[in-house]
Amino acid sequence: MPQRIQRKRSKGWRMPDCTCGQGNPHKAVYVGRGTKWGNPHVVEREHIGAWCVQGPCNEWGLLSWEGFFATKTQALEHAAFLYDTGCHTCAWHNMDLTPLQGHDLACWCPPNQPCHADTLLREANT
Repeated sequence: MPQRIQRKRSKGWRMPDCTCGQGNPHKAVYVGRGTKWGNPHVVEREHIGAWCVQGPCNEWGLLSWEGFFATKTQALEHAAFLYDTGCHTCAWHNMDLTPLQGHDLACWCPPNQPCHADTLLREANT
């Protein structure tokens, strides 16, 4: 069963091999920002102390704010919810997810927190 891997910056850490058993040994697929599968909603701490979810630029090139939250976990849940529910800017709805089928997916999110990679795992493998 494909799983989500937390990518890390710690010394000596290496991307683990994918457990899919397809073809030659290869690494898990990175789906974070900078890839076509990255979540466009960014969680940031605002100067007022609240956590916010910043959406992608709208058609006028302006950033959109998707809400303010008391905790980082609440903001992460909302960002994952926006990705999961198919906001108009989330490209995975119009994408061929075949390259992700059966593969482990890697992102920076800790395993105990919401992540858009969970959506990609579900959609690519159903």
